[in-house]
Amino acid sequence: MTGGAAVPGDPGALRSQAEALVQEAGTGEKVEALIGRYEEILQIDPQDCDALSKLGEYHCLLGAAYAKSRTDKKREYFLAIQFCERAMATNGEFKALVSDGKDVGEACRVLGVREMDAMFFWSMAISYLFKECQGTIGSMVNFSWMKRCRQVMERMLEVDPEWRDGVVSFSWGIYYLALPKAVGGDMKKSSEFLDRAIQAGPKSLLHRWGRAKYYDVKIGDAEAFREDLEWVIAQDPRQSVNPTYPWSAYFQKDAKAMLERSKKYSMKKAAVT
Repeated sequence: MTGGAAVPGDPGALRSQAEALVQEAGTGEKVEALIGRYEEILQIDPQDCDALSKLGEYHCLLGAAYAKSRTDKKREYFLAIQFCERAMATNGEFKALVSDGKDVGEACRVLGVREMDAMFFWSMAISYLFKECQGTIGSMVNFSWMKRCRQVMERMLEVDPEWRDGVVSFSWGIYYLALPKAVGGDMKKSSEFLDRAIQAGPKSLLHRWGRAKYYDVKIGDAEAFREDLEWVIAQDPRQSVNPTYPWSAYFQKDAKAMLERSKKYSMKKAAVT
């Protein structure tokens, strides 16, 4: 969880460059360029919590949106997890608990608003890794990951349930939808949390994209699937704040692809990326 020795430089200038790049990062290549700026910031300050969290975020995006093979996705999600854990470890209390043998799920109880990005993208990367890269047997063997993921999400709910226009509620909605009923899956709770997310962030492309891709497909509601995706496509992704343009550009592109596939195939096939 530690970085290397610092080198001289101006992190403020690099951060300004990164913030400008965010508005253009609608392709995998540009997301990689954005990652490069934050890597340069880390060379100057290996304990920069924001840069570490951003690296976790954008490696997660590379895995979800641009990596093609399971191997490439797994690499990106593990990098996201590692950077987010390094961001969490800039909190001295968290670092001490981990050094004492606690796992992330146990140690996260000392984290706060400062580490919310790291907690959110850590849990997102874990969920993607669990869903896309493990297979049936691997998912059963590594189910403890989802237990730790739940603990982190519970901490986020304690810290700020309305954070970033409802993304915490969105995470819970997907969590209850993805779990088998025998181990806590609950479609009613999923629906309630997704509705809560949309109420908190009515302009967020994430919420309606995710509801279409996961919830509408699961319950087989073709009309809701189409309406949610058409709403996402009609938005200006550059006007989105939560999530930022790199994510909203992906959601809109994926929404268009899903809607097009739905004209040819069943909804479940249409939602597969």
